[in-house]
Amino acid sequence: MQMTKPRINVGIIGTGWCGGIRAVAAAASPWVSDFHIAEIKEERLKEIAALTTPVTATTDYRVLVENPSIDAVMISTTPEPTHYPIAKESLLAGKHVFLEKPIAMELHEADELIALARSKKLAFTIGYSQRFNPKFALVKRSIED
Repeated sequence: MQMTKPRINVGIIGTGWCGGIRAVAAAASPWVSDFHIAEIKEERLKEIAALTTPVTATTDYRVLVENPSIDAVMISTTPEPTHYPIAKESLLAGKHVFLEKPIAMELHEADELIALARSKKLAFTIGYSQRFNPKFALVKRSIED
């Protein structure tokens, strides 16, 4: 008997440079069933929608947060002060959250998001793509040597 991999419905909130990369990757992923995007810049929204053919393409992120069929969101918005409120709304709506750094502007906000995710048993992680940059591995090795 062959096991099938679980598929989830994913929303990307913010499709700038980093969010656009994540949107293209998520849309092509065999683990993603329905794919949705939110982007405040209409021209960028159309550009990413043309590349990814999402189920939903909207300028209002709340459309994704309020959609009960979406299991998880990736938040790649700017400006950075939007991270905390959008992540909080998403967690309160029962979504798993991948949030680009920074987690929040204030430590108490970060603590609140972590506690909220734990209380609702939701996956919550912060994106830090630079950890995979080879130059940081070199620096780490140099420090250890």
